[in-house]
Amino acid sequence: MTRGLLSRRWFAPLVAFVVVLAIVAAATGLINYFARQSDALRFESYVEDVSARIQRQVDQHLALLEGAAALFHVFDAVPSRQQFEEYVARLDLPHRYPGLAAIGFAERVDPGDPLPAAAARMGDAFAIRPPPGADTAYPIVLLQPTNEGNTSAMGFDVFSEAGRREAMERARDTGLMAATGRTPSVLQGDGARFQIYFPYYGGGYAGAASEAARRAAIQGFIFASFQAEQFFSEATSLSPLFNVAVAIYDEEVGPSRLFYVSDRVALQPREAPFQASRSIGFAGKRWALEFASMPEFAGSSSAGLVAAVAVLGLLLAGAAAGIVWQQVGAWQFLEREAEATRRSEKEKDLLLNEMNHRLKNSLARVQAIGRQTARGSSSIDEFLGNFNGRLEAMSATQDLLTRSRRNEAPLRDLLKTELTPVLGEEGTSFRLEGPRVVLDPKQVLALGLTFHELATNAMKHGSVAEPGGFLEVTWSILGEGDAANLVIEWSEKGSTAGAVPTTPGFGSALVEATVVQELGGKVDRQFQPDGLRCRIAIPWTASSA
Repeated sequence: MTRGLLSRRWFAPLVAFVVVLAIVAAATGLINYFARQSDALRFESYVEDVSARIQRQVDQHLALLEGAAALFHVFDAVPSRQQFEEYVARLDLPHRYPGLAAIGFAERVDPGDPLPAAAARMGDAFAIRPPPGADTAYPIVLLQPTNEGNTSAMGFDVFSEAGRREAMERARDTGLMAATGRTPSVLQGDGARFQIYFPYYGGGYAGAASEAARRAAIQGFIFASFQAEQFFSEATSLSPLFNVAVAIYDEEVGPSRLFYVSDRVALQPREAPFQASRSIGFAGKRWALEFASMPEFAGSSSAGLVAAVAVLGLLLAGAAAGIVWQQVGAWQFLEREAEATRRSEKEKDLLLNEMNHRLKNSLARVQAIGRQTARGSSSIDEFLGNFNGRLEAMSATQDLLTRSRRNEAPLRDLLKTELTPVLGEEGTSFRLEGPRVVLDPKQVLALGLTFHELATNAMKHGSVAEPGGFLEVTWSILGEGDAANLVIEWSEKGSTAGAVPTTPGFGSALVEATVVQELGGKVDRQFQPDGLRCRIAIPWTASSA
């Protein structure tokens, strides 16, 4: 009846919890859906913005090259170094054209021909690197802005490097601007670069002529060189704020074609919640853009609201169930109290029965000790001394059991309890050695009296009482299974042995009674020239340990 009532009382809180939880789950799912849609829109917006920024930046630099080409056509010749420097100075390259490392002109030098006028004006120190061979060379003769790195690049034959040569040939043959892929920098440690070349034919624009005519008329290339890391970092500078990684590749995705990556996590094989690819084409080249949301992307979105709603919903569901359950709380408490009272009564009865049983056993043992002591005593004083000593041994053994929660005691502790009051501290007149062995209450009481009798006899009659006398007690478990025995070796050692008793006394009878009758063991006593040897063996099982 009571348990059925408890089950019905659980039903209402459970229903309240499930209903509120279902409502919260529906709301959480809806919020999660809109949050993910919002994140997707935010990610796509960033992808489109970065792609447009890169495209605008490219268009801006293409326009710069067209302006430089117009300068050449205005002069109808290669401008002087001073003219070119004055023109570039007005452009404010560092601020208006991020990533642009240099703008210059590479002039045509055919095998066996003298240096062109522009190259000749560079002075005697000008030299083409590497030295020209059988192919046409295009050494750099104009380069701005003027700095130590750009000055050291003067005279470098840009046609000697395969990546640049491919773009220059394409520009020469088509009459259009041509971009390179990823190329090494002329300067050591300057990172990856790319260039855009604009063909200069001289004497007018040769774009409408045939390919053969353009090859014959080409006089050089106006070019711009870009430091890839700086160029792309400017366009993607907002990526850390949006927690989106951007990687840019030359033509196709691959480690060897990587131009730039905003965060190395973009190169790791993983499943990002949001990913996108874009492509930007210009000057005969194409860049592959890869976008991936970083682990922090979700943390910066409205998805965090989902967790907050879920937690709040759980709290509301728990509160609703708690309010309903509160009504049965007092009843449950009273039921527990009643059960505890019933359990306490049972435990009290059990303890009283146990105490009564032990008291009867202790009285029976005292009576037996009293009768045996009286038979072996010749006077009242002798009786009282022996009787009190044996009662004290029983008391010490009982105290040892009382201190143990399981009413058991280690063999070593029992020996020390009985031997120390008689023989003194361990190490002076006795030594104990053996493995850890735990005795049950029956074994503790029986062996406690046995050790007391042996110790008392050793001090009264044995060799331990002599100067230099010593007692050694060792024990071990011999045999296995049902044949196992706890074997205790009691060895007294002195210069001379005590008198060998002609008739067994009470101590011997007590030892025999406790070990043989109570514990089912065996006792073997031998009186050696230097003292008593007593071997006690009692049955031992795993449950005894």
